[in-house]
Amino acid sequence: MLFRSILGGDAVNRKNFAAADHHLRIAERLSPDNQHIKYFFGFSLVQQGRYSEAEGFYANIIRINPKHSRALNDLGFIRMRQGRLDEAKDLLERALRIEPDLAKAQTNLLMITSGEANIFRSIAEADAKLAADPVNVKLVLRSADLKNTAGLDSEAVEA
Repeated sequence: MLFRSILGGDAVNRKNFAAADHHLRIAERLSPDNQHIKYFFGFSLVQQGRYSEAEGFYANIIRINPKHSRALNDLGFIRMRQGRLDEAKDLLERALRIEPDLAKAQTNLLMITSGEANIFRSIAEADAKLAADPVNVKLVLRSADLKNTAGLDSEAVEA
């Protein structure tokens, strides 16, 4: 189990995510309650942009250990990426109460409090609209794209 966990962590560091998934799945089967393996697995999934899969690992860690500051931070990051900024802020503040010098949590919280993270809310809202009505959203985007292209062409001609 330890060997597989080390191999999985090394594969994550090398960005060999297929190997990381393989080794971490085996390590998790051998030690299903091991927080370190779950954390590496969640981290690997976040690095791949597989946020919804990663959130299950982090939520499980927090259920087992509510004071796992890094899992709180990483779940806060995922919530921020999902545009769920109030939940993200709560998770990040909890992480910082446990580990006040956790730089990643400080940075993520600053993105929320400064308004920089609002882009994630906008992206999440656009994704929801696309999922609800993909045909009409694509037509609207294509129409806006054509208008923008026409505007660029006319400016180029005037110059």
